[in-house]
Amino acid sequence: KVSIKIGHTLRQNVSMKLSLEKVGVIMPEKKHYSPEFKEYVAKMVLDDGKKIKDISIELKLPYHTLTKWVARERNHRKELEKSRKSELLSATEYKKQLEDERKRVADLEEEVDILKKAMHIFNQNHK
Repeated sequence: KVSIKIGHTLRQNVSMKLSLEKVGVIMPEKKHYSPEFKEYVAKMVLDDGKKIKDISIELKLPYHTLTKWVARERNHRKELEKSRKSELLSATEYKKQLEDERKRVADLEEEVDILKKAMHIFNQNHK
């Protein structure tokens, strides 16, 4: 921090900055939280029904920060739901998949029959 001394000493500037931080006028240095902690706090809102305002006061975290964490968790859940839904098949899709599998099984059974006949012919020629 560069400080210009106009009527205040450097010591007074530092003291004034610390007192402004306590009141909440100046934000303290940015804190970093683990992803697990962010997820846990967001789940307190989404799953337990707690209010962001109450958690903000209780944990002494900025309200805006908590709203971002909750929004991120909501988006994450929506993406999981979308991927889960994409795995579900409609009746038509299921019927087509079943027909394809039956055709594949029939083709494999035909190959097995051909190989059995070839083995039989091969064994007869060696006798």
